[in-house]
Amino acid sequence: MRIKTKWHKDKEGKSLEESASVMGFVAWRAAMNGLNQMENDGFRTDSYSHQLEIIAEFVAFELQVADRLAYIRLEDEDRQAFISTLAGHLIEHTVDNMLDVQGPGDYRPVVIEKLNNRAAEYAELKFQGEEPGYPFLSHLGRCVDGIMGGEKNKFAIEFAAEVIGPDLVKTLRKSVADLLD
Repeated sequence: MRIKTKWHKDKEGKSLEESASVMGFVAWRAAMNGLNQMENDGFRTDSYSHQLEIIAEFVAFELQVADRLAYIRLEDEDRQAFISTLAGHLIEHTVDNMLDVQGPGDYRPVVIEKLNNRAAEYAELKFQGEEPGYPFLSHLGRCVDGIMGGEKNKFAIEFAAEVIGPDLVKTLRKSVADLLD
């Protein structure tokens, strides 16, 4: 997936908030691309709501990957500001799409709870430098399988862990480097 993440002119003067906004767009687009790739490879979803659940899992994974990558590049205070702003953008994207698909409702607490729960789960899993360990990736697979599992979607765990997860990491690694280095 091609995503433009370099500033047109020098990046001096670009705030962490602006970089987090761009990163939010990149992460959302990468998550949608991951869902499309799963569907193109034969995995089936039941509805738009079902698709949003899967995208939300990808987004939760991406937020944790972005945090680990930002940890390498930023001081704690800057990293916290970047990740908080990024999380805010991802929450807004998710809530806006839920409103479009599912109609009126207060979805923000549910999305925040999912991100917080996944943050606690991923915090226990290893990340070496800029690469997630296999347990980190397989956790994504188990989360996706919890939504897509069943006879019609055999191998969702493996596909999410071995294909989608590494693709998301690659996209985020490049984007974080372009935006923060």
